[in-house]
Parts: sequence; structure tokens; C-alpha cells
Amino acid sequence: MKNELKELLSGKLNLIEKIWAKEESAAQDTYNYQKEVALYCESIGNAEILEIPNTIKALGNSFIQQFSEHDFSQKTTWVVITKLADFNCNSYEQAKEIALQHK
Repeated sequence: MKNELKELLSGKLNLIEKIWAKEESAAQDTYNYQKEVALYCESIGNAEILEIPNTIKALGNSFIQQFSEHDFSQKTTWVVITKLADFNCNSYEQAKEIALQHK
């Protein structure tokens, strides 16, 4: 660990880059799956709105980890994907507003 910290401080980011690559790959896999099961997709600038069945299976485990307090009472949910972050919305109107703010 001490050697790895020295490498980080000297600008060697190999370990972190591997972790980032795994996280990015997992995020891309989740996105691909959500896009596949989406009931509706819309792009607004660089933002994308996906209407997805509001189930653990459709949203994916990583989504549930990120949004652990997610409400499953609605039939569908809207996910807004932007360059900065992903957002979960309870309505299309809310999703569109967020997408317009981050386009």
C-alpha cells in the first residue's frame, strides 16, 4: 500500500486507472441494458431520457446501489443520463427539465 501511495503521488495512476476502467465498463453495461429494456428513449442535446420499467431487474443492481431509497410504487421510472451524472425522475416532465438543464 505504501508503494502504491508513492506511485499515486508521483503521478503513476495505473491502479486507479484500472479501477476507473472497471467502473466505466460496468456503467456502460448498465446503460446498454437499460437502453435495451427502455419503453421510450429521447435525446435532448447531450442528455438522454430513458423511460424504464420500475423494477430491480430493469434498473440493474448498480442503479439500486446508487439509489438505495428508490420508490418502486410507479409502473415506470425515467432515467436521465448526462455527461455529469445520471438522474432518476418520477415523471417525464421532471426528466425533460433536468435534460434541458444539462444538454
